[in-house]
Amino acid sequence: IAAPAAAAYAGPPPPEDGAAADPADGAPPADNRTALSKFGSVAAGLGAGLAGAILLPLAGMCVGFVQVVRGCWNTPSAVYHSCAGDLVWDADAREWKEKKAYVLAEEAAQVRAEAEAEGVEVPAALLTAPGTPAPGASAQTPRRP
Repeated sequence: IAAPAAAAYAGPPPPEDGAAADPADGAPPADNRTALSKFGSVAAGLGAGLAGAILLPLAGMCVGFVQVVRGCWNTPSAVYHSCAGDLVWDADAREWKEKKAYVLAEEAAQVRAEAEAEGVEVPAALLTAPGTPAPGASAQTPRRP
């Protein structure tokens, strides 16, 4: 079974008259390397393969170990800041950021500015916090009987 396969890869037979084969005839050039140089090539390929098979998983284990240590180191701080509520995780930036305080007056001013830019009139009573007088209203609140 191996003989026909070997013959298929051997190329054309040498000329019968003893003349050297012309490389222009399509015959592959003769391999004039010594057995030692062929062994060196095999050894170099085997060494590169073994180095890759050993070093790449080892590098992956080292990177994984470093990531686990970083996670263990940062977890207590993350739990504290998450429970305290002073920092929030920004998934897009992948970092902890200070929690932005909500200020109703700032948002009301922004809504008023947007409404004025669009030509919409917003009643001032809609943009104030409950219990605070609307702009222009009297500062005293009516008493209940």
